Amino acid sequence: MIKNISLLNFKCFNNCAIPLKNLTVLAGQNGCGKSTVIQVFLLLKQSYDKYHNLDKIIISGDYINLGNSSDIINEYTEGSEIKVNISNTAEGKLSIDMPYEANRNLISAVTMIDCEFEMFNIFKETFEYIAADRIVPQNIYSAINYSRNLGIHGEKVFSYLSLYGSEPIYELLRVFNVPAGLIYQTNYWINKLFHGFNFNIQEILKADSISLRYQEKGENNSSNEYRPINVGFGITYILPVIVALLKAQPGDLVIIENPECHLHPKAQRQIGELLAVVANAGIQIIVETHSDHILNGIRIAVKDKKVSTDAMQVLFFDREHVSGAFNTNVYAPAILDDGSLDYWPEGFFDEWDNALTELL
Repeated sequence: MIKNISLLNFKCFNNCAIPLKNLTVLAGQNGCGKSTVIQVFLLLKQSYDKYHNLDKIIISGDYINLGNSSDIINEYTEGSEIKVNISNTAEGKLSIDMPYEANRNLISAVTMIDCEFEMFNIFKETFEYIAADRIVPQNIYSAINYSRNLGIHGEKVFSYLSLYGSEPIYELLRVFNVPAGLIYQTNYWINKLFHGFNFNIQEILKADSISLRYQEKGENNSSNEYRPINVGFGITYILPVIVALLKAQPGDLVIIENPECHLHPKAQRQIGELLAVVANAGIQIIVETHSDHILNGIRIAVKDKKVSTDAMQVLFFDREHVSGAFNTNVYAPAILDDGSLDYWPEGFFDEWDNALTELL
């Protein structure tokens, strides 16, 4: 697993070291650097997938399009290079030095690594990144695809379930009164989050595509099947997130943006608990969120002794204006055994209290 990444002169970071654990939650106001942390991983991933090394860094590629070199250099820097350093839990070290040239789409880099690239889970084939803009409800989904990845928008999730849904998930992620296959375990979580809903997928062989339907199931009866467009965004939108988490194996890296999108607060909290349980089983997760319900779900999982505090990391990003320049600060409040935080930075999920103060 990756345990630390440091950034020099990359976008809003002039010099910053960022610790990572099994579950790392990125929080803070818009434009404070949360997405930047994810973007640097995506830059490295798309560059490695293209060249199988990091001698060249692709700024606009399959995972992320950031423009050119002038768009990723810190505007307040006095240096002439961008640096990224990564270390992992096996004490492996990776250093990428990118001398700056303006308006380049491809940057030459000097890379030093003291182990195989695959020792860093970002470069493994099992890496998953689920972006904030995910698939929306449709009646028919894309053709069968034999990829083992879900796609950055989750667009391959139904193909994946159709082909590999019978495969058992990692033992520590299983709900044991449910069959071990991925599709059954996924349906368990859909049922839990959405009060009795299940999904059904079916291959349309002549059209080389997949249909999706939802159904409500009670103890003694089942409803008619509903088209996704008639059920709402939330169920379809969260499916790639659940599948990405449940199909992961120990050591894998899963990056998720805004899992709370289109979810009711109770479902958001339950997703927080799922994130914590999956991370506690040895999967590394980086999640960007604006949801205090996601955070509370994680905290509840800690308080209920489902997960260890040693596996959880909360990072709060904040921008300040000092001496004519903007600087990003990263705070790391610790989750204690009772689910509380050792301190609560100003601006960190405190808007509920601020609003109550005004109302009362």
